[in-house]
Formats: sequence, C-alpha cells, structure tokens
Amino acid sequence: MYDAAGVGLAAPQVFIRQRFFVYDIGEGPEALINPEIISSSGEELGSEGCLSIPRLHGDVVRATHLTVTGLNRRGRPVRIEAEGYLA
Repeated sequence: MYDAAGVGLAAPQVFIRQRFFVYDIGEGPEALINPEIISSSGEELGSEGCLSIPRLHGDVVRATHLTVTGLNRRGRPVRIEAEGYLA
C-alpha cells in the first residue's frame, strides 16, 4: 500500500475472503473489520486509482459525509464519521 502511494487496501486485494480494510490517513495504519455504512450524504467526484491495477485511474462519485461502524484491530466496536472525501 505504501509503496504504491495508496491510502487503503481491501481484503480481496490480498486474496483474503473476509470483510475488512486497512487504511492510513496520516496517523499510522488502522483496520476496520466487518465495516458497515450507517449513513451517507452528499456527493463529490474525484479521481481514484486501484492498487490491484497500477496506473489505472478513473472518476468516482463518493459521499461527502459518511458514518461507518465495525471492529478495530483489537476487536473493539468503533464508529467513524468522515467528512470531505477530497479534502
């Protein structure tokens, strides 16, 4: 993920049949296990790439506000509220 300048990696990208992803938004690597989107609102368009297919980029519509729940790496429930996909 870091070698390719990525900010996240989903389980299927490393051939694991589980629901989780790892991410780093500048505070060190974290994981969210069994993520579930609780709410989303707003829309914005931005360019994204895929670490599984290097050099492939495309425009993707994403929510500007998102609330997700899941378990952290220690198995504790977490709730994450994010704003500003392109911020």
